[in-house]
Amino acid sequence: MKNKKTCLLILPRPIFPNVGGYFCNRSEAVKMLSKEYNLFVIVLSNKGLTAEDHNFFTNLNVEYKAFVFPQWRFYLNAFMALFSKKPIQVGYYRFCSVTRFVRENFSTVDIAVASLIRTVDYLNVLPKKTIKVFDMVDSIGLNYQRSQNHVKSLFWKWIYKVEYSRLLRYEEKWVKKANVSFLFNRDETNYWSKYGHVVCVPHGVKDILFSYDKRSDKYENSVAFLGRMDYQPNVDAVKWYIENVHPLTGKEFPFVIVGGFPTKEIIDLSKKHPNITVTGFVDDPYEILNSSLCCIAPMQTGGGIQNKLLETMALGQINVVSSLAANPIVGTQHNKHLWVADSGEEMADIIKKIGQNREDYTHLGTTAKELIKASYSWGAFSQVYLLEINKLIRQ
Repeated sequence: MKNKKTCLLILPRPIFPNVGGYFCNRSEAVKMLSKEYNLFVIVLSNKGLTAEDHNFFTNLNVEYKAFVFPQWRFYLNAFMALFSKKPIQVGYYRFCSVTRFVRENFSTVDIAVASLIRTVDYLNVLPKKTIKVFDMVDSIGLNYQRSQNHVKSLFWKWIYKVEYSRLLRYEEKWVKKANVSFLFNRDETNYWSKYGHVVCVPHGVKDILFSYDKRSDKYENSVAFLGRMDYQPNVDAVKWYIENVHPLTGKEFPFVIVGGFPTKEIIDLSKKHPNITVTGFVDDPYEILNSSLCCIAPMQTGGGIQNKLLETMALGQINVVSSLAANPIVGTQHNKHLWVADSGEEMADIIKKIGQNREDYTHLGTTAKELIKASYSWGAFSQVYLLEINKLIRQ
């Protein structure tokens, strides 16, 4: 049996709790890399690892180390980054003790994977011979550039304005330096390919969703949104829906916001408007989504592939989405796999039509499930990802 290569993976936060796309793609990355290589994982955190994190790594026989810092240290890092040319979020996750640990313990590592732009600086201290993988996931610089004029929060408008040019410069720098960079979004892949070796990897969904059949009559007339609710683009999307669509549909079709860590702003909005439920974290969000009249992804800011949309498509649900949510999913067509509506009036109109005769729109769910099953699996993700790294090893 051949000797396994060694691989270092650096994560900007723990994998658990199981909420949002971060959990899905990072847990699959750990599973994939641990099968192929001798894997060591470094995790940065402000609270430490959960029991689920410890069990996850232990069951995979993965060595790992968590660096736990108080929240004020992260904020201090971000403040100091303001006076440099680095992106604030790169500075936010930059700690001397982590740098020192990487330098002292991984001088002979074969492969090093930086997860997101937030951890890429740690690759600087590794030898030139180490294969350096920039796992971008999404181009945050391009996302912020698109979003700066659409976000309502003054704080985030300022962050986007300050950050996007710094991020674009830094992403360009690391696409040039890394041996390979991975993205989920095909348009972003095409943009960055002129600067280095960039590969688009297919996102995946849980196989169980294709056969999921639990339902509850409680939600059959509801419109549902899924997402981690302290993530600003999700906050922006929900606020937009509440302000532009819910006043036109809320009497007939209650709105259910499904996802962990809802902000005070979202909770306060739900109290001001009738027929809005904020569930917070639920063990099985798919029962609500599968039972609803339809699911929505009215993204106004952010970018990349929306894991929430892939999952509801895999369930075979009817999805009503904005162009920003639909465009990154290769192969999707309006009125074939989902319904695209970019104005409040358009979205309200189609939701009412679905409510009047849902059977006229069930084909959207059927064809969506077929598309996701054929093109968006974690097996395909692993195949493309490992193929590129192993090419570099052979070279």
